[in-house]
Amino acid sequence: MVRRARGRASDLAYAAVAKPVEGTVLTVARAAARAAEGVPGADLAGVVCAAAGGARVALAHTPEQLEVLARAGVVDAGGRGLVVLLDTLEA
Repeated sequence: MVRRARGRASDLAYAAVAKPVEGTVLTVARAAARAAEGVPGADLAGVVCAAAGGARVALAHTPEQLEVLARAGVVDAGGRGLVVLLDTLEA
């Protein structure tokens, strides 16, 4: 159920934005959802761990997706916030 909810939340977030841009929190959330969907069974800890890992990987790639982030040498702030939340949940 958590896996489906995370995927649905990501889909709704993309739909709510007039012009979604890759390299933002949307990208990080989608990667977290996809990673969580790949966990077999209903193990909540495994789902959270996978989501957090997927989000961390996606966050690291945000500067490659948005030139403004690359120029500033930073990752997306919203995506970083999501990673903090998922890391905290995982811990």
